[in-house]
Amino acid sequence: EFIENPPLFREIIVPEDRDIWDNHFHDSHSEPGLRETQFRIQRRDGEIRWIEHACQPVTGNLGEFLGFRASNRDITERNQAEQELRDAFSEIEQLKDQLEADSAYLQEEIKLEHNYESIIGQSESLKYVLYKVEQIASSDTTVLILGETGAGKELVARAIHNLSRRKDRPLVKVNCSTLPSTLIESELFGHEKGAFTGADTIHVGRFELAHGTTLFLDEIGELALELQAKLLRVLEHGELER
Repeated sequence: EFIENPPLFREIIVPEDRDIWDNHFHDSHSEPGLRETQFRIQRRDGEIRWIEHACQPVTGNLGEFLGFRASNRDITERNQAEQELRDAFSEIEQLKDQLEADSAYLQEEIKLEHNYESIIGQSESLKYVLYKVEQIASSDTTVLILGETGAGKELVARAIHNLSRRKDRPLVKVNCSTLPSTLIESELFGHEKGAFTGADTIHVGRFELAHGTTLFLDEIGELALELQAKLLRVLEHGELER
């Protein structure tokens, strides 16, 4: 009855899928060959079922159109199984993403625990400092570490050094506040033999000594202003003169 009366068949298709049927019905009449489609129908008891419909035009010896060879198959259970499988894969993917996120978080916690044994604290501000340490450690750049005396600036400098590619060489430290003003320039930049009275040998300064590793200048604010200007030129251009 449905095959002989396609409009009647259309009536039991759910309204949202009728365009699928209309396009299929039109294409089946206008193009030769087997065509398949899927749509939902509503039974008299209100239950929704998935149908797989296949049809093929039948022609006579002279090519005249005789009718359709058609079949309908209920694929509701198959579609439900496929949907359950998709849902399961989706859940697995969500669990995988969650595990990766948890793993990344735990790795960060491990870094905080094992890479900074001397830095103790759980505050958000400290965690942010350590996050910035990891960001800049891989670059060759000048880093300004601010803080009161005893705040732990050297610990931060060592953390940067230990995470950098220069970690295999020792950190070179200079406490600018403990060096006599008459010697600090020579200590930082070095001097040639005979540069001044008593300069009997070539002296390699801390900047040259720190070539290929990390130089930590502590209490740099204690330097004389004219020496700070010279130091700024070295930091900006990466060059110095003895």
